[in-house]
Order: sequence, then C-alpha cells, then structure tokens
Amino acid sequence: MTLLAILAVLTAVAAGVWALTRMALRHGHLLALREPGGGTTLYERGANGRYAWLPAVGLPAALRRFVCGVRAAVRVRARRPRHGER
Repeated sequence: MTLLAILAVLTAVAAGVWALTRMALRHGHLLALREPGGGTTLYERGANGRYAWLPAVGLPAALRRFVCGVRAAVRVRARRPRHGER
C-alpha cells in the first residue's frame, strides 16, 4: 500500500513537471531543437533575449525561473586587456 502511494505521488509530480515544461516551451522560455543524430537539445531564453544552452540537470531551475517570471542570468565573459591596458 505504501509503495502504491509513493508511485501515485511520483506520477503526480512527473505530470506537473511535464505540464510546466509544455507551458514554458509554448511561451518561448524554453526552446527544444532536434539534433541530426536524433537527440534533443534544450535552450533557455536569457535576460538579453538570446537563447543559451541548458543542460538537463538545469531544467528544474529553469522551470522555477519560468514560474517566478524571472529570465535566466546573463553570463558575462571578460575579455583580456589589449596592448598593455589594465
């Protein structure tokens, strides 16, 4: 009986995650592209409007940001100083 209750809760959680993922894809927060080999790659829209690659382990955080209405943080890469500048 306990195992059946655990499976019911896990099924409900999986259905909720699936529904949130579909909504995020429909609203443009997430983008799924098919690779030539048949795999799927996920991308998340950043604060600047561009899509950045999203690893599968980052999906829960991306869904949380979608529910809260927050765009992904923009990753800034500093360039090296040129010609002796500091």
